[in-house]
Amino acid sequence: FDDTFSARLDGFTVSGGNADNSRGEILFLNSRPVNSSGGGGIYLTRGSFAINNTIIFHNSTAGSGGGLVVLSANPVITDVNIIRNRADRGGGMFNNGSSPNLTRVVIRENHAEITGGGMHNLFESNATLTAVSFFNNSSKSSGGAIYNQESSPELFNVLISGNSSLLG
Repeated sequence: FDDTFSARLDGFTVSGGNADNSRGEILFLNSRPVNSSGGGGIYLTRGSFAINNTIIFHNSTAGSGGGLVVLSANPVITDVNIIRNRADRGGGMFNNGSSPNLTRVVIRENHAEITGGGMHNLFESNATLTAVSFFNNSSKSSGGAIYNQESSPELFNVLISGNSSLLG
């Protein structure tokens, strides 16, 4: 057993989550406020995380990261499918000040109302993507597959196909 990570998710399906904060509540975790308007499926912040053999499917948020939000963390994500999630920014995945390492991940059929249908990288979110596929993601503004803002991800053997956005 590898105990390098503070939390590990392995072999799960995360589906039907909705982080819309429609009731205006402030959530607390370990006496700290948690942003409840992001991460429809999974919300990761400040820790060492591993997600393996997992499906993140049909989650949504009125904020960022329909499937997954990563804030100030560098998770290792392997053999994961991120499918049919919705958000304003980062329909599939939203990274802020983070450098996740994705290997053998499929990001498909996600939608962003604003930017980053598949993935939105913000403020030095320098993701490393190896054998990752972006299929049929969409955005109403920019970045059907990936939108980078002050970020420089590294892509190795990445397939980008069938993605769309109105502005490129």
